[in-house]
Parts: sequence; C-alpha cells; structure tokens
Amino acid sequence: MATPMGFELLKQLFKKPATNVFPITYYPDSILKLLEKVEKGEAKIHPPVEIPKNFRGKIVFDRDKCIGCKLCIKVCPAEAIEFIPDKKKGLEDMKLLVGNVFIM
Repeated sequence: MATPMGFELLKQLFKKPATNVFPITYYPDSILKLLEKVEKGEAKIHPPVEIPKNFRGKIVFDRDKCIGCKLCIKVCPAEAIEFIPDKKKGLEDMKLLVGNVFIM
C-alpha cells in the first residue's frame, strides 16, 4: 500500500531533525556539580517562565454545563471571571478576563 503519505512518513523517519532537542542541549553534565555551583553563587537557576502574581491554574468554562449560579465568581482567587447581563438578547453571559489566566 504505497501512498504519498507513506513515502512522506518514511522520508521524515530518516531525515535529520532541523533543531536540537531543547532539554538535552542545555542539560548540565552533573546535577550535583550544578547545585554546588548554585550554592557558591557561580550559577543561577531560573524558572523557564515567570509565574504571574495571582496565577492559580487553568480556567475551564463549559457554557453548556453553566447553570448561572455565579459561584465561580465568588471562589475565583484571581478575580478573572465577570458576570455581564446582556439586555439586548435577554440572556446573561459570562466573561473571562484573560490577563494572567489560561483558558481551555
């Protein structure tokens, strides 16, 4: 079953990667030696991405499951949820403020 997709898969299987595997490139030879250098002040460990001040995780909002109780607004530690009534349509709507929050 030779197909164009099959040929492409075989070609990609034997092709050299265009980039380095990220963690391997910057991985130290010895973790213990690295930690010793950190204690002496010769090296620093930085987090890969700075975590926002009020970050508490991901918000997952499913409009079909929402019953409009507004409990999510009361318990959200980052205050990232806002309730906005839509008077034009006669419906009420939820708005997620996306400043420092990830939405799925």
